[in-house]
Amino acid sequence: MNYGEVMEAALMESGFEWSKKWAKPAKFFVNGTIILLLMGIGCIKYDFIVVHLRELFGQFTNFHASALAWALIIFPPMVLVNFTRTLQRIAILNTVGNVFMFGAYGIIFYHLLQSPHKTSQLPWIGSPSGVFTACGSILYCFEGQALVLPMENKMKHPSEMLGPFGVLSTGMALTEIFDSAVGFLGYSKFGDEIQGSVTLNLPPTSLLTFVKIPLVGFSGGVFLAFIFPPIIDTFTFLSIGLTEYYEENNKRNLISIFKRFALNFFFVSIGLFGSIVGLKSSLEAIFELNGN
Repeated sequence: MNYGEVMEAALMESGFEWSKKWAKPAKFFVNGTIILLLMGIGCIKYDFIVVHLRELFGQFTNFHASALAWALIIFPPMVLVNFTRTLQRIAILNTVGNVFMFGAYGIIFYHLLQSPHKTSQLPWIGSPSGVFTACGSILYCFEGQALVLPMENKMKHPSEMLGPFGVLSTGMALTEIFDSAVGFLGYSKFGDEIQGSVTLNLPPTSLLTFVKIPLVGFSGGVFLAFIFPPIIDTFTFLSIGLTEYYEENNKRNLISIFKRFALNFFFVSIGLFGSIVGLKSSLEAIFELNGN
């Protein structure tokens, strides 16, 4: 079952007559908000790759291009990567990416832990815009939430997903610890000068520049793993099987990727880089559906 089917079953089996008539709309609402959330996360990943590739090539080569040009350059390979069909193959790519990711974390922490820090100069309470940015960052950090049911459906032992040391608990705990530490240390070191990604604040030394290379590769893998499988799983409410979807409806796949690409172009053109993209998409969907 995907998230929409879980919501539909919960309302149908709740025992309240009034809830049954909302079962079908609730199913589409849940599926729709998940798709919007993942499209927002996809835009952030796309921007992350564009910004870091632009910086890397600008530092080591004579090739200089705008963010828009880089978005066009990486679009074809991103489309090809998104035709990967199975979670098993995606998991292999992300396992390799995780190895490099932990190495990058170690180097980043080593730099962030060095003094000086600006804790005495920082405000206790942030501005309203800062609160919304923080909410978007938190939502973005737990981007894998939409992958829980698709992954559980593919596991040989689904019971290992839950529990104190299950896949879900361990994964979310590590995400919270690492991302909270990077966020706190990064802000305490750079203050209001902190950028959308703390790696953009790192000095251009050879070692710290090398950190950005595996992060770009890892982000591409996450873009593939966290964004596409949940969308495929969500679209099962249209009665389209996974095999049939790929073999007979590849145009749907291209359209889905192109929509994320076009949305990313919009945010690049107005200069918005940040996690607020995912929050904005979700809030707009919620308010729009509530208004109807």
